[in-house]
Amino acid sequence: MIHSSRALVTLKPARQAALQAILTVEESRSRGARLFYAC
Repeated sequence: MIHSSRALVTLKPARQAALQAILTVEESRSRGARLFYAC
């Protein structure tokens, strides 16, 4: 059984970074923060 804390370690770096970005955005949105994208 893979623990959730170790699940991200087995992913590819790009996928891990993408998931981390999504988590960061979701956490910010839950706090009502507005994000500014440099695109």
